[in-house]
Amino acid sequence: MALSLVVKADTIQGSNIRVDKSGYHLTRRIVVGGCFGTSDWSTVQLAVLQNSAITSIGVFRGSPHPWISGLYCSNYHIASIAEDGTTCEIIVEYEEQQADKQSNSSQAPILTIDSVVSSQQTNVDKDGYPLYVSYNGEEQTGTVNIDVVMAQITLTRREPYTCNPLAQITTYNEKVNSGSVSVGGQFCPASTLKVSGINATSQVENGTLTYLMKYTFLYDPINYWTATVAYQDKEGKIPFDVDYGNGLEVYEMYPSVSFSGFAGF
Repeated sequence: MALSLVVKADTIQGSNIRVDKSGYHLTRRIVVGGCFGTSDWSTVQLAVLQNSAITSIGVFRGSPHPWISGLYCSNYHIASIAEDGTTCEIIVEYEEQQADKQSNSSQAPILTIDSVVSSQQTNVDKDGYPLYVSYNGEEQTGTVNIDVVMAQITLTRREPYTCNPLAQITTYNEKVNSGSVSVGGQFCPASTLKVSGINATSQVENGTLTYLMKYTFLYDPINYWTATVAYQDKEGKIPFDVDYGNGLEVYEMYPSVSFSGFAGF
């Protein structure tokens, strides 16, 4: 049994950062809707509600705070439920990890950014205009192979068994972000990030089943994962006066989807 919950309010940055001898602490308050709509809650329903709420916002013990580096989720619980049973308030506690916890690489997310090079054919220049060559007064369009360099972002971290890797692959693989997102603190505008791979390895630690998840993204802030198509006449030539909207068109090549519920973030 699962719930489709919607975040109504989220003090994601928080203003109540506290400090004591053990370090910094922060409380995040999240209100979610789409609950059972009943005031008579059983233990099972409460467990399902808490699991669905936490899954919907991508929080688990050890996950980093979305905006404040160095703080990690230490605990969460249902603080209150509305009288009509349609919304609930989740309290998520964050704190600094102690040195012994930080030394455990399986708990801390690892972000790797590399440059990757691929070769592709094109008949337009860097500004999207056709490549022309002339021979004895004859004009034709040229095609060349170019190296395309882009950033590859890899995020590796441990997820709870409820993260459902198969559903993530089906929903997000080869999709582009429909809205701006942050990956490990790296801001990416809408339509610049494409999920190129999701890998899950099951692990059992202290008797608990988890997944070591590896998310791979390709970053294209230049073309926004679009392609330019040029008009060709009956002889296969591109007219000299083509321009965007008249002989040149830009098309989106990949489906887009919201990454807001993506466990990779």
